[in-house]
Amino acid sequence: MEKPIDKPNKKPIEIIYIGLPDNLKNKVFWVEDNYRTNPLSTMSGGVVVVIEYCDGEVLGYDKIKQPIEYINAIDVFRKCYKGIQTLTKYGQTRVSVVFDNILFKTIVSEIYCGKFFKKNSVTFKKVWDHQSTDETPIIAIENYLKSNNISF
Repeated sequence: MEKPIDKPNKKPIEIIYIGLPDNLKNKVFWVEDNYRTNPLSTMSGGVVVVIEYCDGEVLGYDKIKQPIEYINAIDVFRKCYKGIQTLTKYGQTRVSVVFDNILFKTIVSEIYCGKFFKKNSVTFKKVWDHQSTDETPIIAIENYLKSNNISF
């Protein structure tokens, strides 16, 4: 009887997260491809977004090609858009959609954006923090993309 050959265990490539706080690195729940609705988000490339919620949950989204559209599609962001009705000087009703940053700050603690600079290394930057900024998260992400010359 032949002895079976032991095959070495294949370890997944470890990703090095630079700039992401140590307390978050092991807490990130990476959203898998089968939960994606945009086929572009299953292909390599793009940016990486990590969102820390005020309740301690941390979600990571990688391979994002359209970060603003992607972020706007996440439930918590959609819940923070509100329609405001105003009357024009001609008596017509106009509805403006505004982002409720105060509500958002009660739900989300921090947002980090990153990009791969080597096959297994991501450099992150905190782009939004509920305690220290009055800008919306969308503007913060747009500023990150511009300052890093990222466009798709």
